[in-house]
Amino acid sequence: MVDSYLKGNAYNFLTLDFAALVNGSYFSAQRSILELVPRISGSIFDLIDAGLDVNSFGLVGHSLGAVAIGLIGRDIHQRSNGSILLPRISLLDPSNPEAHDDFILPEIKKTDARFIDVIHSSAGQVGTSKHSGHADFWPNGGTPIQPGCPEESISKFCSHHKSFAYWAQSVAKVNSKQLLSYRAKNYETFLEYKKAIIRTRGVPMGINCPKSAYGDYYLELDSTYGENGDPSVVPK
Repeated sequence: MVDSYLKGNAYNFLTLDFAALVNGSYFSAQRSILELVPRISGSIFDLIDAGLDVNSFGLVGHSLGAVAIGLIGRDIHQRSNGSILLPRISLLDPSNPEAHDDFILPEIKKTDARFIDVIHSSAGQVGTSKHSGHADFWPNGGTPIQPGCPEESISKFCSHHKSFAYWAQSVAKVNSKQLLSYRAKNYETFLEYKKAIIRTRGVPMGINCPKSAYGDYYLELDSTYGENGDPSVVPK
């Protein structure tokens, strides 16, 4: 992901690696996130006090991290007494509460930011199948098996990771036309009327998604981003 931002050369970015805090049971990982949220919010307030233009700021998170940034946006809004609402939060295959009996994190709400876009890639498996944002993108229906993933049971985890591979592709500006998505009632409708639907104006999935987008968007992808299906590798 970092390599993609460097390749795109158009954004200032900060990364947070909290792997050490979630290296345990799913329950303890969630507890760590609840403790981490106010600390991150405090750091963002420090940046705003130092001159950060909040209108140019956004958060991107994957899996449990996607749920975490929703809570961060909510915390900032509440602690600012409603005066600060982050302009954008991008959720990459947010964790599926229904897959875990011990899921304790609050549900993401559309009020957690002015605009929330979601990329689903393992919906109903590792990722949620809920329509969680103002604009939800469902590449290949949003479910396994995503391109480059094996057909074994591990595909759901491989497909889960493809959400940030697609985001990285949009940031690095590689094959951007491949990410054009089209609004439809569901994936079956998209496939049935694809010839007519793709004549309409497409909306880019990923970082260039306009904040005017609303509803569910679908696209077909027959290739994966990166070498050998590895989303961490940016093509040169």
